[in-house]
Amino acid sequence: EARKYYQYCIEKNFKDHRVFANYGTILKDLGKLKEAEISTRKAIEINPDFAIYHFNLGNILKNLGKEKKAVAAFRKALELKPEFTEAHNNLGNTLLDLGKFQDAELSTRKAIELKPDYADANSNLGKILKELGQIQEAESYIRKAIELKPELAEAHSNLGIILRDLGNLQEAELSTRKAIELKPDFADAYLNLGSILIYLDKLNEAEIYTRKAIEINPKFASAYNDLGNILRKKRNFYDAINQYKKAIKLNNELSIAKFGLIETKGHICDWKNLEYETNWLDKLGIEGAAINPLGLYYYEDNPLKQLQRAKKLYKEKYFKKLNNIYHSNNNKIRIGYFSS
Repeated sequence: EARKYYQYCIEKNFKDHRVFANYGTILKDLGKLKEAEISTRKAIEINPDFAIYHFNLGNILKNLGKEKKAVAAFRKALELKPEFTEAHNNLGNTLLDLGKFQDAELSTRKAIELKPDYADANSNLGKILKELGQIQEAESYIRKAIELKPELAEAHSNLGIILRDLGNLQEAELSTRKAIELKPDFADAYLNLGSILIYLDKLNEAEIYTRKAIEINPKFASAYNDLGNILRKKRNFYDAINQYKKAIKLNNELSIAKFGLIETKGHICDWKNLEYETNWLDKLGIEGAAINPLGLYYYEDNPLKQLQRAKKLYKEKYFKKLNNIYHSNNNKIRIGYFSS
């Protein structure tokens, strides 16, 4: 009924910015994102000084996969309203998607500074710190988010991934199942549970949950990539290749899917489209996500590039941030040795 009312107002050439803004929100909730963008932009055109309209536009653009434009919209909202807590948090989350982890951390910490009991921001900061290799601190913030808001499914799912990376696989599985219990249509949680089950060598169950993620969100590029990984482990190479291709079609920047496709085709000596795929090697694993260079030996003999890939992989996956060592004039360092 509300939608019909706003449609009527627009057809009658109403110029009230609130009509277009509210209609945009309704369209977003209905999943009509392109129409929602048009309506929200019209509200901004009529009244460009409302921070909430730019914030709403940022959320719509993020859902449309237009992350860079979403960042610009969130920044405009913050220019108009510097203490807009939710805009700081959503900006941080979008910067995380773009791989700008340090900027994402700054923005999300600002949200928590403004509102320390903001559970979503604590959970998001945990995700960001994980990407920065600060796993223990990441776990601390996500547990704080759950303490603040026990029903926050995203926090339980994020904790599951942290615990997976720490090797606590059983607890990771329980945490992620809790996320699904709280939010049964949570595609990310199904995907995360699938990844944990891979580590537990439960490939059949992992495949079921990953396919469920795709069922909920058919445009989930990362889910197709993970399904490709599962099928490759099950030696269903041709099916795996099809899943990687779907992932790349949905997100041509998904370097891990390109790596999976190249590596899997190398396993079965499938050299079709070789020239096209080897064009990816110029940046693959050097920019974007880290990859294991061993999987590219079929395609490229370039020791310098392989070294660059190996360094990036080590830095992102294995290097742990060292604790700072503080000097104190009050303490002496005692050095002892054994002699034989």
